[in-house]
Amino acid sequence: MFWNRKNEQTAALEARMEAGLEALGQKLSEGNTQLADTARVLDQLQRTVREQGMSIEDLLEEWSGRNTAEEELRTRLNECEDRERHLLALFEAYQEQIRNLKRFAEGRDGEWAAQIGLMEQSLEHHRQMCGISLTGECGSTVDYDLHEVIEVIDTALPEQDRRIADVYHVGYLYQGKVRTKAKVAVYAFGNTDRRTEHTTKEEKGDGHGYSHRD
Repeated sequence: MFWNRKNEQTAALEARMEAGLEALGQKLSEGNTQLADTARVLDQLQRTVREQGMSIEDLLEEWSGRNTAEEELRTRLNECEDRERHLLALFEAYQEQIRNLKRFAEGRDGEWAAQIGLMEQSLEHHRQMCGISLTGECGSTVDYDLHEVIEVIDTALPEQDRRIADVYHVGYLYQGKVRTKAKVAVYAFGNTDRRTEHTTKEEKGDGHGYSHRD
């Protein structure tokens, strides 16, 4: 009887141990599965981080390239602006020289004056192609946006009133904007009030004075 009871207890203990071991094995299997899943997720995260790191490096490299291109473009633009400024200064110098030659030749050598006139006509096409328009022509009506009146000349002819009598320095527009005002003498017909009008206009402009000639 005693041995039978002992055997039963031993069998029950063995059954419990086997059940415990089986449960432990199942938990270990589940843990291994979770560990494998975690390893896969970690591997995916590492790959994502590496890909994102490469993308950031590519973006930084592209951004650096764009900054370099913008700096080169800005440098070229500044060079073009400097070249444009020097070319316009050269144009002003040549234009003034041609005008002085023409004024000198007028009344002295008609053929030479005519030749200079032909030179001006040939240059007109190139001026227009460059967006340059000259201002300040004798006989045209004074325009205070384009002309600087430095002398007022009395006239007895009403049709000459506010007309340009002489041009001392040619002005010009570049691409529709005034670069240099023409310095001119203007006819004034009538009393002093009309001459005062020119004075007022000039004072509202750049403030340069003018002389008066009867």
